[in-house]
Parts: sequence; C-alpha cells; structure tokens
Amino acid sequence: HVFHTSAPRAAMGVGLAGLVLEGHSPKAAEFVAFAREYLEKTYLPAMRYLDGGAVAGLSYGANEGFFPLAVLLHALKSAKGLDYFAREKSVGRILEYLVYSLLPDLTFVRWGDIVGGGRASTRDEARAVIDMLAAGCGSKEGFALSARIDRRWPTHGYHAEVLWLAPFFARDTKEEAIGLPGA
Repeated sequence: HVFHTSAPRAAMGVGLAGLVLEGHSPKAAEFVAFAREYLEKTYLPAMRYLDGGAVAGLSYGANEGFFPLAVLLHALKSAKGLDYFAREKSVGRILEYLVYSLLPDLTFVRWGDIVGGGRASTRDEARAVIDMLAAGCGSKEGFALSARIDRRWPTHGYHAEVLWLAPFFARDTKEEAIGLPGA
C-alpha cells in the first residue's frame, strides 16, 4: 500500500541491490528499473498528493518512510546521476513539512503515532532524515534546523544504525553546516 509508512522500503532494498550488483549480475538493471518505476509511477505521485505530509505521523512517517526514500534517492543520484531531489518538488516539501511541524523545543506536534518519548523529537533518528533531505535538496532551512538540533542535544549525534551513511550523503554538501566530518 503506497500510503503505508514502509512503502519505500521495498524499492530501496531492490534498488540498492541493483546498484551494488551492476557489472556482476544480469538482474542488476532489472532491479534498478523496478525501483525507478516504483518511485516515478507510484510513490512520488502519492507524495505529491500528500504535499509533503507524513502518512502515520512524523515518527513512523519520517523514520520508516522518509529514511529509506532519502537513502535510495542519494544512491541513485550518486550511482546514476538521477537527481530526484532537483526534479521532484514533493521531496523538498517533505523536508519543509518536517521543519515546520516542529514545536520550539524541537519535538514534533503530537498526532498520529507520536505520543512521546525519543521518537517525538529530533534528537535521534529524525536527525539523519533531516540531514539527508537537506543535503539532497540543498535546503538552507534544513541545514539551519540541523544546526539547531546539534545545539539542543550536543551530546547526541547519529545513532550507530545511521552513522555509516554520513560519508555518502554528506560528500557533496556543506559538511560543517550539518556537523559531519568531510568525506
């Protein structure tokens, strides 16, 4: 179901597998084509309809939905030169929605799946999503939000499960703006 928070996960897994297998498997091109077709004909049109909104709230919506989307979009840009960040305005709207759905204490407005705890804030997983989308879209608002998050929770950086992404999506951005070492 395209409006399920985990909708982009299958495309991400298949797309990343295809990119990794290029030159090693005849299935690689088929896998990448599947991911592109899913993005272009199913997922991104649905995101245009939502105008940047998250499906189930900003906890699952940002972490389980937008995280795999951002990873796949960066991988396709890096490996294939396909810049969905530039050509698909709904991706930028997702970042705007995250930025403008925050309360002054950098927690999300409580609705949907957000009832409290670490996922109600930008302290943990949401930070990586914001950074990946800001890097892809070149968003000054996203970079500024990331800097605010870093000042608010200076002892919290990236969780181990997302740290490995830092060199990949920060490579062509202003690393100092998002607090990452240059790649």
